Amino acid sequence: MIGCLVIHGYTGGPYELEPLTSFLQEHTNWHIKVPVLPGHGKKLSLEDTTYQEWIQAAENTLLQLKEKYERIYIIGFSMGGMIAAYLAGKHHVDKLVLLATAGKYLSWKQIMVDLAALVEDGFKGNLKRNKLYLHYRKKWGGCPL
Repeated sequence: MIGCLVIHGYTGGPYELEPLTSFLQEHTNWHIKVPVLPGHGKKLSLEDTTYQEWIQAAENTLLQLKEKYERIYIIGFSMGGMIAAYLAGKHHVDKLVLLATAGKYLSWKQIMVDLAALVEDGFKGNLKRNKLYLHYRKKWGGCPL
């Protein structure tokens, strides 16, 4: 039998991978685990958590799966992909799938392009239709800079 660890991204939670995990549950016989990394989930509380705690939480789930299942797959989304790659290098896994894995932390060029678009939409009165603004407005105050 196959145990599959699925790791969500930064400021996310299992909900962001639900379409994928639902599909896998319907079309495979895998046992799927999607841990909520410390400080993450629908109510963010990242101030007092560290990346080491996120890695440890994912690793603990991986070790639980390894105790019960002969084959292990890991799927990581965004920051979860970085954690997945780290764990796959540290522990033997049978398959590793990386989805939109974060490769660098900040692109200042892209930040400037995005900020310019936000300012432009703000002046035009279109800010409430700007997808980037709507996405980050929900996270404002919950994510330490």
